Amino acid sequence: MQRPAVGVKVLILKDGKFLVLVKPNGGLDLPGGRVEGGEGLQDGLHREIREDTGLSGLGIRLENK
Repeated sequence: MQRPAVGVKVLILKDGKFLVLVKPNGGLDLPGGRVEGGEGLQDGLHREIREDTGLSGLGIRLENK
């Protein structure tokens, strides 16, 4: 049985502003992607932030809304 894919997105806020990525088609998106097998949500989120933005060492607070 195949496991469902789990995705993560992050809203990065600083000084009342937030970070968005500009996609090749001109659309906007938040940093994020799929969590890899054996990877926890927070680890996957940190990896995706590094891959998408080059940022690391951010204080991440997970919220389930």
